[in-house]
Amino acid sequence: MLLNYEKILSFWNLDFSAVNENISFYGSPERSNWRVAITSKTGQIYILEKINPSIAPRKEEIAQNILFLQQKNASLPLVVYLKNKDGSFVSEIENEYWILSPFIVGIPLDRISYLEDGWRGEIMADFILNFKNTADKIFIEPKNIFSLPEYVEKIYADMEKFNPNEKKDLEPVIKHLQKNFFQIYDQIPVAFCHGDYHPINIIWGENRINGVIDWEFCGFKPEMYDAANMVGCLGMEHPDTLNKKIVLNFLQKFKQAKFFSPLSWQYFIDTIIALRFAWLAEWLRKKDIEMTELEIVYILSLLENKETLKKNWKLF
Repeated sequence: MLLNYEKILSFWNLDFSAVNENISFYGSPERSNWRVAITSKTGQIYILEKINPSIAPRKEEIAQNILFLQQKNASLPLVVYLKNKDGSFVSEIENEYWILSPFIVGIPLDRISYLEDGWRGEIMADFILNFKNTADKIFIEPKNIFSLPEYVEKIYADMEKFNPNEKKDLEPVIKHLQKNFFQIYDQIPVAFCHGDYHPINIIWGENRINGVIDWEFCGFKPEMYDAANMVGCLGMEHPDTLNKKIVLNFLQKFKQAKFFSPLSWQYFIDTIIALRFAWLAEWLRKKDIEMTELEIVYILSLLENKETLKKNWKLF
């Protein structure tokens, strides 16, 4: 792709030096149309992303939210997008849309050994505690509250046309959620959440978090949304992880802080189950048969072992 990097970077009052091809990117490549690491003449490395015009307003909003959080609490390990010379985050250049952020150095996550690291559970919980306490002071009036029941039921209904067998497998899960979790959903406290909090969306340092990325799904959701998504993702890596220190330490932090309401804890596992439908939808969209089958087995296992997990996690 032939680009005039000097012209693009000039929108941020930066001087282009070189494209850096030795950088490993963090986060999902699907968050942008294309991205590249570039070095300015001062030696600073940046990540330049080309985004779809349709998501430009949302990207601007996300960047502003991250900046608000960082300004309120400098200790939060956030990757803050850079404002351009016009004071915006998204730059329109010849009908193409760009956004720029500093490159944050990280240590690649070993997808097997990290599940044995109890300390990761503690610092992942610490981030949520710190983030939520900060967000509660900024985002006071909830708006556009995400409805997990509506989302799950739409995914389930859409499976009728293309995945009827898989839909039938999940019938006991939907019946359980409709009878229990969905009935009380509107009573659960809401909070501003990251929306996709899991280990791969963390830039790891040595025994610390260097940055939390991919905020595309941030917004008002059930207060335990991020914690439930994290536990669900850890268990999906390997089911045994649900009884290891990385999960136990993670949950213990919240219980010690008395962070969630009793109702949130009561339906914590149901929240995990419901959130797995978002991942299921992703596998179905990609027509990934293996991951679809694994996800359904995992969801059914969570429901089957719900009481055992509640006991092991000492939720009550």
